Amino acid sequence: MRLFACLTVASIVCIGSPAHADKPAPPLTYTTMVANGKYIFVMISPWTAEEEIRFYQPESRAKIKALRDRYQKGGLYKNDGSKDPLWTVDWFRFDVDVSSDGVHLVRHGEWPLLSGKFREKDRAPSKKDLGQEAVSFFANGKPVAHHTIGELVGDATKLPMSVSHFMWWKDKRFDDDRKIVEIVTLDRMAFTFDIKTGKIVDRKKAN
Repeated sequence: MRLFACLTVASIVCIGSPAHADKPAPPLTYTTMVANGKYIFVMISPWTAEEEIRFYQPESRAKIKALRDRYQKGGLYKNDGSKDPLWTVDWFRFDVDVSSDGVHLVRHGEWPLLSGKFREKDRAPSKKDLGQEAVSFFANGKPVAHHTIGELVGDATKLPMSVSHFMWWKDKRFDDDRKIVEIVTLDRMAFTFDIKTGKIVDRKKAN
């Protein structure tokens, strides 16, 4: 269910203003169907509806309003028209994986920021920068485990940086059947996580 949420979101609504090359997209209310079709996951923008819709065209504004009228909270809902969540979340991310068991969720960290001004002589993000979220695990909306970028990246000099952000992962894969997430970092390490516990069950050098 790797959206990458913004891609799925883009199929729901069209942004009415051009994106800045080094600026994250504004938070967007969206829904996504869980793999088995039994559930719908809802993500509500932390902005007010008025703040959110000003970035979008009229048709998209109507869709956003309809979603926010129907769902008052972010979380998991039965795919039967229900307006009562099975569990809720009080945060926003574009990039999440929700298991078909209706219990487990994987939250991927945001586009990580550089804490200081970019300088050509800086070869890598700082220790503080590497302390940002890489991936977190939840059960019924409650946190189970959390991993920072620094836990997964050994050689930060391999990470490309822009004027205000940096990248750390090369590939991600969610396997709902096996209940695992696989992440390959840009310094060529491959990690496998158990989504039920959030623990790393395998780590190795990526081919």
